[in-house]
Amino acid sequence: MEDTQLHYGDHVVGFLDVLGQRQQLRELRSVPPDQNCSAIIETLKKSAGYVLRLRDLLKTTSTSYTAGLSVGLCELIAKAQCGVVYRTVSDSIIMAARLRNDQRLASVASVHLCMTACCNMQVLALELNKPIRGGIDSGPGLELDPTEVYGTALERAVSLEKSAEYPRVLVGEELCNYLDRIESGPDASPTEKCAVKIASVCKTFITEDPSDHRKMLDFLGPPVASHLRAPLRQGGARKIEACIQQQLGQARDAGSAELVSRYERLSVYFESRSMHWTRG
Repeated sequence: MEDTQLHYGDHVVGFLDVLGQRQQLRELRSVPPDQNCSAIIETLKKSAGYVLRLRDLLKTTSTSYTAGLSVGLCELIAKAQCGVVYRTVSDSIIMAARLRNDQRLASVASVHLCMTACCNMQVLALELNKPIRGGIDSGPGLELDPTEVYGTALERAVSLEKSAEYPRVLVGEELCNYLDRIESGPDASPTEKCAVKIASVCKTFITEDPSDHRKMLDFLGPPVASHLRAPLRQGGARKIEACIQQQLGQARDAGSAELVSRYERLSVYFESRSMHWTRG
């Protein structure tokens, strides 16, 4: 075995998964060479095409929501982008960044970028009528290569995604504790003050789901909505509402009480945030 140096440390990891894709692929069956397989090819092309589109959107929509922050803070958050790595595996998207004790400002800025990227993807996916579900947390990990982190942080993020039930991104307790530590940490120097401020901003993207009291990203909340101009915001709200109603209709037609419950919960969350998206 080749002697490879692995870098260890705490990381923040976000894990997003496209819903419905796997079931659609499982239903495909191989056909003999002499039979027409055009329907299978078309299904695969559509499925792969959406995943590729999401990957492209991730590259071009890494905008952080920095409304109300100083120019200096915005620049610091932008610089942190180089510390966040993205990886795609089939229909899943993984983002990660190292959390260094000696670089608290860059680390918490990377957390901010990961959180806002998750919000971006959640909104875009619903607008495209392809819901996603996810988890984001922090913990120990080994960097197997420049884009892959292995360890507790990834396992926690994946576990959160599996237990999220409906299209949302759950936030792990360890990440919340990390933000609390940064926010309540020393703020004597300008750098420390910036780290404290960004940690506070990160916490505005977290809300508690009233249905089960779990912490989740508030991807339709005021920090996200206020970043968009009225026409984009209002158009997005219409698309998201249409997506939810279509998914609800399909679940009822299929007689799936589980799916109906999941999209009813998403509908309740949407209604609780719609005023931020429909205002002029």
